[in-house]
Amino acid sequence: MIQDSAERLRTLMTLEGRLIQEALLLPTYSFREEHAHHVSLQDYRVVAYGMPDLRRLWVKRSQNTEEDTASYPAYIPLW
Repeated sequence: MIQDSAERLRTLMTLEGRLIQEALLLPTYSFREEHAHHVSLQDYRVVAYGMPDLRRLWVKRSQNTEEDTASYPAYIPLW
């Protein structure tokens, strides 16, 4: 019955916090996903299903490597 949307959101967040504190609500929507990649991989973005966007992915050469011997190990998870 609260008309003000800011007050309604504040009340809802307070209620949610209390339910979590009393272990009556287990939040399953909040997670943090981290991806590690080599520093030479540029424009690394994660898209659907946790896969990297290979259309934009490119490799930046180091300044001190020769063109013939430059190689970069790239691990792209396929799960």
